[in-house]
Amino acid sequence: TPDGWNLHFNRVQGSGEPVLMVPGFAMNPFILGFHPRGKSFMHFVRDAGFDSWSVELRGLGRNKGGRRRDVGLAERALLDLPRAIQHVRERTGAERVHLVGCSLGGSLVYTLLAHEPDAPIGHVISMGGPLWWKDPPALVRAFSRLGPVIGRVPMRGTRHLARAALPVISRTAPFLLKLYLNPDNVDLSQPDELVKTVENPAPRINRQLAAWIRAGRLNLKGLDIVEGVGKVHNPLLLVTGSGDGIAPASACVPVLEAWGGRSQHLHVDGPHPWAHADLFIGHEAETKVFQPVVDFLRST
Repeated sequence: TPDGWNLHFNRVQGSGEPVLMVPGFAMNPFILGFHPRGKSFMHFVRDAGFDSWSVELRGLGRNKGGRRRDVGLAERALLDLPRAIQHVRERTGAERVHLVGCSLGGSLVYTLLAHEPDAPIGHVISMGGPLWWKDPPALVRAFSRLGPVIGRVPMRGTRHLARAALPVISRTAPFLLKLYLNPDNVDLSQPDELVKTVENPAPRINRQLAAWIRAGRLNLKGLDIVEGVGKVHNPLLLVTGSGDGIAPASACVPVLEAWGGRSQHLHVDGPHPWAHADLFIGHEAETKVFQPVVDFLRST
């Protein structure tokens, strides 16, 4: 990147147009290339005729070279993403790159396009990407109050904590787990694999998220992102889960009204509510999520 970070990429190589997946909060791309029962999201997209990529943003995964204090929302959206898109285009020779923003990754994609509406981007998919916190759930509100404090404390060992906590919570307090990952929809028999996507949260991003949730609307580098996406004319698919307690539909759907181009909404539901991570590793993710995403990528 221009300020010295070395970004790492994962690729499931195909022969079609490149699709770049952007991970979310405290998340590396592992969950995009893994599925406990079936085909992973990245492999599904590749097998559907696309060249499947994911990027590890600054402060996540294997990335080194920069300063920890430079890990923020604007830096990931406005420095990392343009460089990542440039790299994919250079490697593939493609004129444009389709973007899939996963969770907070969707918000980063919104931020980039609000600032650079003419970026060489094709279709945009936001998988549970919040834009406007109109009615945050209780857990998110609690985070917004504690964020300024949490954001002053470097967090370490998050993956080890998640590995130890996942089996315990699934047995003793499954209602808490269902906010993020519903055991009725996801195979939890491989906890050591599932937690490989977990990264230590960046303190500065914790503070920024808390401030954003309290304010409702996101403002970065002097631009209101809700207003900014009104200048974006790329086709947009928003994917939300019916039981998402992390990024509920109420925080995600405002983008449909604000977006300047064609947009559509896929709200995933079933016999059991679909939580945040279910969109990527749910039992029926291939039919309920991956296939509609591929159909959208193929649309004109």
